Amino acid sequence: ILSCPPNLCWKVWLASGRMELTAGRTSIARKLFMRAYNVVPDKGRSTVLLECARLEEFVDDVKLARAILCKARNDNDSDWKIWLESVSLELRCGRRRKAVELAQNALDIHSCTGRLWALLVQIRHEDGEVKQSDVLIRALSSVPKSGEVWCEAGRLHLNPFVPTFDLDRAELYLMFATKFTPQYGDSFLETVKLELLKSLLLPLTAPFVEQVKKMLDSNELCDDGRLVNFACEAALSFVNKDCPSCPGKEMFPLEIDSALHFERCFKIDTNRLDLCCANADPNYGHLWFHCRRLSTDTARHVMYRAKHLMTSEISRKAVATFYIAAYFRTLAIKTSLKTDLCVEKELNLSGEIESTLESRLRDAISIEKVLHATSNSDCNQKSSDGESVLCGIDFVNGILDLNKYKTLTSLSHVERREVVFGSDSLLS
Repeated sequence: ILSCPPNLCWKVWLASGRMELTAGRTSIARKLFMRAYNVVPDKGRSTVLLECARLEEFVDDVKLARAILCKARNDNDSDWKIWLESVSLELRCGRRRKAVELAQNALDIHSCTGRLWALLVQIRHEDGEVKQSDVLIRALSSVPKSGEVWCEAGRLHLNPFVPTFDLDRAELYLMFATKFTPQYGDSFLETVKLELLKSLLLPLTAPFVEQVKKMLDSNELCDDGRLVNFACEAALSFVNKDCPSCPGKEMFPLEIDSALHFERCFKIDTNRLDLCCANADPNYGHLWFHCRRLSTDTARHVMYRAKHLMTSEISRKAVATFYIAAYFRTLAIKTSLKTDLCVEKELNLSGEIESTLESRLRDAISIEKVLHATSNSDCNQKSSDGESVLCGIDFVNGILDLNKYKTLTSLSHVERREVVFGSDSLLS
């Protein structure tokens, strides 16, 4: 501190406070943060206030944390990061409506900030796919080159509970995300998830489409509702070979145990993606920090860990069932639309055809209703804890465990620090 230039002393005090916080000495950390606040230039004041608010939330004084953030927001030149932290705090406290309100107020001031738009898109998931898509369209109109927003678009179409689940569109949007904002690590990790899903789902395409075409030609299936029911039955037939109520047991040449074998999934070649990620060298993102255990971890280390976590999830039958059913649902409706339009090749999803497909996907019955309605005990879809049934909120981002709401008081010291300070690259 003695040899530090006066205009940078506040950073030293801030770093010192973080070190004390890591060691569990919160009272000393608070004093050091106050020293930083006393000497910080106006330009960096919001950064110090952010740390002060996080500290108070960390020690479970949420009321004081809100007050600090409120003071920071009322400054004339309030930083967008203050608004982002305010929204995140309300989400961690389980107050989603308040978080949505704050996000909308933030965008009235910082309308060109991609991270705020991306967060608003994500938290509108519970309002339904249509409203979430409306927010996404507004976001892309305001920040068309925001990788964070394009990443949310990709996530939207990777959620098996969303009626417009589509691997092709997700792949396109995630490609935009990695090109526009390569420093955002979540886009690369979601692309890893996409590659793992493709390795599982694409081998099942031909036999399923062939069966759907046969049934369409014989007029056995006359509407999208029956198509979806058949798609879910086919998914259950593949995942649960012993299920007596599921038809088409010989439809797929690949065995479920082979398809979901951890080693098979984990050996999927992602070298090209790993190289692109290493060249981009991302430095932030919620998923990214979760998969980066040490500050010295390289991009390849993070990608490897993410691939391991995602493979473990996808290789569970309960999770795979929803992905396979969603994929079959979209594939069946696409095949039906191609038959109606007398198209032999892949659909050119643009203009009127794209609108027609989206309308039919949204109008058709959801896989959630079909799969959750099944009474066969061998076909239940439960999460890893064996208690809660999987739902759309579990698939908002690429790692299921990160989507579960947990109160800070129920977490350990290390886990709590990761949740509160996990979005800060200096602390991760």
